[in-house]
Amino acid sequence: VNFVQFFNAGAIYIAKSNYSHNVTQLSGLCGQKVAVIRATVQEIGLYIAQNFCANNPIIIKSVPSLTDLIALVKNGTADLGFQDEPVLEPV
Repeated sequence: VNFVQFFNAGAIYIAKSNYSHNVTQLSGLCGQKVAVIRATVQEIGLYIAQNFCANNPIIIKSVPSLTDLIALVKNGTADLGFQDEPVLEPV
């Protein structure tokens, strides 16, 4: 058995190709509708990021699965999907 010496992953956003808002940090999500899988680190991160949003909160759409997250982005119910990079990379 061979083991990977080091693995580096982060979180990424997915959006429709016509999405024009440039998000470079969590505070850039203020006022955006963001789909996230329930009970993940990304969901916790979004709730923490609310501290930077004052009167323009992130509209968090927590869903049970990746399929649901993608569906919300595709149908426009969410502006973005936020999840682990290895999970969304193939999408």
